[in-house]
Amino acid sequence: MNDVRTIIQELLFAFYLKLGTILGFNGGRFPSVFLAAQLKIIDEPIVIDVGCNVGDFVDLIASISHKPRVYCFDIQETFGDMLKKNHPDLNIFFCHVALSDKPGVSKFFSNSKTDRKAHLVSQDMSQGTSEEVVVSTLDREVARLGINRVDVLKIDTEGFDFEVLRGAKKTLGFTQTVIFEIMFRTLERGVHPNDYLAYLSSHGFNYFYRCTAFLGLHRILKIDPWHLSTQTLVASRNPIR
Repeated sequence: MNDVRTIIQELLFAFYLKLGTILGFNGGRFPSVFLAAQLKIIDEPIVIDVGCNVGDFVDLIASISHKPRVYCFDIQETFGDMLKKNHPDLNIFFCHVALSDKPGVSKFFSNSKTDRKAHLVSQDMSQGTSEEVVVSTLDREVARLGINRVDVLKIDTEGFDFEVLRGAKKTLGFTQTVIFEIMFRTLERGVHPNDYLAYLSSHGFNYFYRCTAFLGLHRILKIDPWHLSTQTLVASRNPIR
């Protein structure tokens, strides 16, 4: 009976994920309409992009604002040159450093110098790599760079977003909007999806939205583990209309 129940649960979960994908609820996507409305009214928006990768989010910010200041962080050093080449006139500050909840040195898992899915390796993971990267916290880096206002903080670190947020206690105090991702690796690291919401709520972010393909931003109050798929969420201090 337990085997039958498990099979039924797995089939229902697979159906839920498939239906969510068809309806545009699953998959990482940016809230472009919201960002355009928010950033166009700011003369020189300050954006922090943690896990900037090849620059998809930077491309979006550049299409919205002509004078943004974008601080990019990634564990892949190669991406810094790519960003500056693709946006020679943009005010970009690239930092080759990993961000977490405490400073140090860590190994990271990567298949190539331009691996879009590279991520830190936690102690309980069997993956290994000979490459190492310096680890800092967002609070330390923000203080070092002299940043005292953040209009948008975007985080996409392949399942390590919660650690980044825990290392950004002071930064969250002067941040207006946080964009982050949840995925299967969130649960693997022992983090409940609602931990994100509770932590950000404790820092003044009381409105949470799920980015969808067809319905724009959809407000959520909680995320159950069985709802978990790759999703981009927006945390805001004020309601988003």
